[in-house]
Amino acid sequence: MNTERIYLVIKKEITLLFRSKGLIFTTLVLPCLITLIVGFAFTGNIKNVPIIVINEDKGHGDLNYGLVLTNQLERSDQLDVKYFGNWLPIQNGIDLIRNGKYSALVFIPQDFTNRLLLGKAYIQVYVDGSDPVVGYTSSSAIVTVVSQLGSKGAVYVSPDFLFNTNVGVASSSIQLNQLRFVIPGQVGVTIAASLTALSASTIVAERERGSFEQLLVSPISGAELLMGKILYHVLLVGLVNIVSILFVVIVFLDVQIVGNLMLVFLMLFLYAIASTGFGVLISVISKSQIEAAEIAIFSLTIQVWLSGIVYPIRSMPLLLRPVAYALPLTYLGDGLRALMIRGSDFATVQNDFIAIIIYTVVMYALAVHFFSKRID
Repeated sequence: MNTERIYLVIKKEITLLFRSKGLIFTTLVLPCLITLIVGFAFTGNIKNVPIIVINEDKGHGDLNYGLVLTNQLERSDQLDVKYFGNWLPIQNGIDLIRNGKYSALVFIPQDFTNRLLLGKAYIQVYVDGSDPVVGYTSSSAIVTVVSQLGSKGAVYVSPDFLFNTNVGVASSSIQLNQLRFVIPGQVGVTIAASLTALSASTIVAERERGSFEQLLVSPISGAELLMGKILYHVLLVGLVNIVSILFVVIVFLDVQIVGNLMLVFLMLFLYAIASTGFGVLISVISKSQIEAAEIAIFSLTIQVWLSGIVYPIRSMPLLLRPVAYALPLTYLGDGLRALMIRGSDFATVQNDFIAIIIYTVVMYALAVHFFSKRID
């Protein structure tokens, strides 16, 4: 093996790398930038979990331990307490959890103070079991605060985890079904990886093969070429992926879809269109297939870590939350979790549908704009 020839190959590759500013950025700068962003997003502790407190405690004279407990919950940096006093029924509070507005509910009964004075108090706690990470955090924080009230064991609390088939009646050894929480995000990541990666090479590959110019001088217009590429990926690859993935989830993984299956399918189909649009945009602006592939991979990495499917957006620094809310996977994960696990209706997830549609329109508008400039 000739070391001089190996050196010449390495030298050629380095020369090619530094000829492309875009390739320098995606190869040398982007990995460090993404690592910095992701590391900055994970603050270490989950904070600001939104919970409801319903306090019906009538107190004992001037003493009201229900208010004392509420104040202590409000001081916890892990919890973001919304106090409803005594006017919100428990079922309405559970519906707010089902709709994704809150992650837990604390109900303080009307005889709480009197029972606490006797050392026999109890509170009811309902936790969103569709998100085990946030569920464990909120329930642990609530139990910790409650245990500091009165003497040891004076207040009985056993969180009831909702929307999770592994739990049923709450117990001291709760095993939340992690798979049910992971699946909605995993489905989105799989579809995005498949369609974005494939469509990201569609235009740039034609240019590298030298067939792009031939297509432009043919009777096919630029818009028709772009639409043909898009429809192929969405109607063939996208539909096959969605149907096969849902089949695997339901039949082989035995994950029950509690909500409307057609709404789940429609949301995934819209997301497939959005992923294809983003991939086509990458393909239009990239100068090589390598550059397109790297942009697709790193953009997917950002989506996975900042979309809330791994780590709650509420616990991220304020600076990064606008980025998280600009990602389509954020809304897909939120919508699918609501439909598949909590059994929510269309009204609950309509904002997720709207966000995905807006993202899709923006991606296609940008793709058409840059494609037109390329043709010119």
